[in-house]
Amino acid sequence: DTLLIHTLEFSKYINDYMGLYAMYATTTELRDSLFVLAGQNACELASKGHPIVYGWIVDYFFNGYESYNIDKGIEMLKKHTNNPNCLTSKKKEINKRLEGMKKLSVGTKAPDFTIGEFNFYNYNVKSDYKLLLFWSADCVHCDTLITKLNKWYNEPDNNSKIDVITVSVDDNEYEIQKWENKILQLKEWKHLRTKGGINSDVSEAYYLLSTPVMFLIDSRNNIIVSTPDAFELLVNQIENEHKHKEKD
Repeated sequence: DTLLIHTLEFSKYINDYMGLYAMYATTTELRDSLFVLAGQNACELASKGHPIVYGWIVDYFFNGYESYNIDKGIEMLKKHTNNPNCLTSKKKEINKRLEGMKKLSVGTKAPDFTIGEFNFYNYNVKSDYKLLLFWSADCVHCDTLITKLNKWYNEPDNNSKIDVITVSVDDNEYEIQKWENKILQLKEWKHLRTKGGINSDVSEAYYLLSTPVMFLIDSRNNIIVSTPDAFELLVNQIENEHKHKEKD
């Protein structure tokens, strides 16, 4: 019944369903794995029903996977977006993200870009790695990440491990004002804002659909080292890379 997707009860039912999986998520890795399993089970069942409801379910999980940057979940959805009986409104966005995941994987070169007088490739950095962080000052997940990262960065010796370059996709007057206030607290980082926000050329080059998104990049050759989807994974990657450098 397509009327289901317009009711609060159905949305609550799906959220409660996800809550059952979240109860067992003791780590970020386990959470992501469980959320992919939840989506896989739900989409398979929905595929046997009405195409509009099926599409709604796929859209629901895509939005969730985007929020948590769960690439494996988005890969799982490819099967369903290719199903002609799946009337998803997110097909174009899902395909765009899948294309980006292939082109911007670990070991590939990060796209160059210019904002004002800043050029990414030519920017002089002191560290072996630069972190490219896309964010919005009006995004709750971004604020949490920025707060944790700034605290870690300001601990002794950590600021010598990476150079942080943030690109804001804030694009309206309210968001820009909030961004300008926020970056006053983050003076050690390089702050940029791309006009056009999520639809800008820079956002297109990095296949952005949501924020925050991080790329850990080798400063010498601009090769992508990691695309962490959580603060803890970023720090682990930085520490591991730093240990390898010390051994060399």
